[in-house]
Amino acid sequence: MIFWYFFFLVILIYICTFLAVSIACIIRPCYSNFSIEAKTFISVIIAFRDEEKYLSPLLSSLKKQTYHQEYFEVIFANDHSNDNSANIIREQLSGVLDYKIIELEENKKGKKEALLLAAEHAQGELLVFTDADCTVNENWLTLFNNFYCEKSKPSMIIGLVDNFDAQGLLSEIFRLEFLSLVITGAGMTALKMPVFANGANLAVRRKDYLEENYLKNDFSSGDDVFLLHQLKGRRKKIELLNSAGSVVHTAAPNSFKEFVNQRIRWGSKARAYTDGAAIFLTLLVFTVNIFVVSALVLSLLQHSLFFFFSGLGAKISADMLVFISATKIFKLKWRIFLIPLVSIFYPFYLVTTAFIAIKKPFEWKGRKLLK
Repeated sequence: MIFWYFFFLVILIYICTFLAVSIACIIRPCYSNFSIEAKTFISVIIAFRDEEKYLSPLLSSLKKQTYHQEYFEVIFANDHSNDNSANIIREQLSGVLDYKIIELEENKKGKKEALLLAAEHAQGELLVFTDADCTVNENWLTLFNNFYCEKSKPSMIIGLVDNFDAQGLLSEIFRLEFLSLVITGAGMTALKMPVFANGANLAVRRKDYLEENYLKNDFSSGDDVFLLHQLKGRRKKIELLNSAGSVVHTAAPNSFKEFVNQRIRWGSKARAYTDGAAIFLTLLVFTVNIFVVSALVLSLLQHSLFFFFSGLGAKISADMLVFISATKIFKLKWRIFLIPLVSIFYPFYLVTTAFIAIKKPFEWKGRKLLK
């Protein structure tokens, strides 16, 4: 019985935590102010490596920005691409937008190095980041500018990210699992305890960005989360841009293998977290899910599934509430009914990938990496 006491205690902590996240999302007003007259010069920064299949939709969406073109530039940092990416950018943007392509030096590699180099060449007061496989809303930069000015120029603004419309059940599951991270991060930021950010939709004041040395660790990813934690540690102002008009869309993994590889890459950096709230949330989610897996095994051995389904049902209720709290931003509709399926699938995938992430190398942009 001792196991079941701890099982329900952990479930209770989980429910209380995500109830607070959900309430924060529900009461947070959606931002839609288009009446700010002040203009900030913005540098849009995009690192790319072998992205010729994805660049055209991004470039098209950048050309449609409602923000005045004289107030922003686009800087692409080329991380040793071996394809036609740079030529595609030149063909589609020459004479249309103020842009430049910065080539990463031979002795440097990786997204973090590329982004830092681009930031050093940027002229903007505000750096707005996205990825080469994304598309942005036409009001994306307008909303970032207005929010930045209205909120007294915070050091970091966290934007929201969603997948493109999913194709098939597996893609729908991938999308919901991804949104669980996005919504949780949004709720924690609304609670003034930011833990997660996504480099596909992120703005940082250039002065603060260049002051932070997030390259001091050798993790291949983390250009977003480690930077967030460092700014938070220095008590810099961090805000959430909670707006449907500024959501950036990115491609979901094309296969289960690609999905697992991506999550291993993301999970590998968790062991380097130093932020208390991030460590607590990471350990809580991992602990709950390892208890769920263990509870199923124990229930099968005891030939009784009552306690297991009671705890799992309580966890699923908390998960459902998190997604429901974000329906004003994300168009979930009937997908809400897939959440129990995701909640059942999630513990087994999470526990497996968490252990794999400790040692197993993963691939990113043709490079095999350990972390």
